[in-house]
Amino acid sequence: MKHKILMKGRFLVSIILLLVCLSCSDSDDSEIFQLNNIELNEISFVGKVATIDWNDIYDEDGNELKYKLFIDNVLIGEFFSSEATVTLQYNQTFKGKITTTDFNGRFVELDFDIIAPKSKILFFSSGFGELTALDLRTNTTLWNIEKGIKGILTFKNNLIFSGNEGILGLDILTGETLWSSTPSERETQYYREVIVDDDNVYAIDSYSKIQCVNFETKQKLWERSFLNFYAPYSLDAQHLYVCSDNDDHLYALDKYTGQVNWQFDARPAYTILTNPLTRDNKVYFGDNVGRFYCLNALTGEHIWKIFEDDRIAYFSAPAFYKSDIILSTSKSIYAIDIDGNKKWKYSILEGTLRESLFVYRDKIILDESEWSSSKIVCINADTGEVNWEFSTESRISASPIAFEDTVFVSDKDNLFAIDANSGMQKWKMGLKFIRAMAIYNGEGEAAIYPSEHGLNN
Repeated sequence: MKHKILMKGRFLVSIILLLVCLSCSDSDDSEIFQLNNIELNEISFVGKVATIDWNDIYDEDGNELKYKLFIDNVLIGEFFSSEATVTLQYNQTFKGKITTTDFNGRFVELDFDIIAPKSKILFFSSGFGELTALDLRTNTTLWNIEKGIKGILTFKNNLIFSGNEGILGLDILTGETLWSSTPSERETQYYREVIVDDDNVYAIDSYSKIQCVNFETKQKLWERSFLNFYAPYSLDAQHLYVCSDNDDHLYALDKYTGQVNWQFDARPAYTILTNPLTRDNKVYFGDNVGRFYCLNALTGEHIWKIFEDDRIAYFSAPAFYKSDIILSTSKSIYAIDIDGNKKWKYSILEGTLRESLFVYRDKIILDESEWSSSKIVCINADTGEVNWEFSTESRISASPIAFEDTVFVSDKDNLFAIDANSGMQKWKMGLKFIRAMAIYNGEGEAAIYPSEHGLNN
């Protein structure tokens, strides 16, 4: 009996030892097999679409695991391959995380940053009042609003300003209204020629009154009437320079009060058709009878003028190139120094120089328009010699601008992208009656305005 009990005890001990050994064996196997760490291979972008690629993770049976992707702690999705695409907004940095877990509960994760590309957006308004944001990375529309703005386009704090049903500041990436003011006391709330400086917003209402609104408070500071307002106006540190279609004076208004600090009598001219150009306390502008002036910006005192014998009006806004001034009548382009001395002249025999020229690096881009067609001409800004020409089938509808070696120009049927160095067409798209263009690069890194813009000094 005693022998049997001893044998039974030995048998139980053997079973317990076997179980313990099996348990140890499983534990050892679990500790031996470890999931690989997740490592990023590449993050690439096409426009706003990011492709995130990482290494494959397998379990002990050789099966690839399922992954979860989080952006800013929000689950984007679960993936059965080590690649995922996600749409992210420009100009932002995001926190990414990838996790995976096998059937035995083993878990690994990777935290990383995603830096989205800087936006490159061409904005344009049509003759129908539409405002469109075109993504220049993909040549696709970011957004469009039907009730946009007529006239120049202006940026501040990553907003583009429109003037329909109030002065509106729209998010450059979404078109969402983030800023608004309605300073006019009239029933209509249509505004145009919106310009913004460090402190204030200026706009022309539908009754040709200049409205000045504080940017921070959105409250009106002053208004001033200019009946039949025609020419774009300009700003410098002290003044707003403006004239009107029924007046022969150039006025310098105090930016903060609207009071006239000085005025200049331009008779026998009856109007000034382009915005003045300002630099180093001087104001430069041309009138409609072929005279081009330089005035003291603080006092309005006449410094010098040049006069063209053919009395042809200055339609195109002047622009700076290095220390020179590039100016244009309807028939000729000139380069003059700051004392008014002519350096070179480029003339056309047929057609008209209608839209404002654009200076890009050492090139001048201009539009030679005839009755039913146009020719974009690029000339050397140092010599006045022609670099290249590009013809369109219909008349140019907006002043050209250039950015990153590309000239953007539109006729009544198409928007063209032209290589700034060769004059060869890069692409075109069917867009009708563009009236104004501007480019905003990144978050306030650069605003590209046409020459007739009052901030393009």
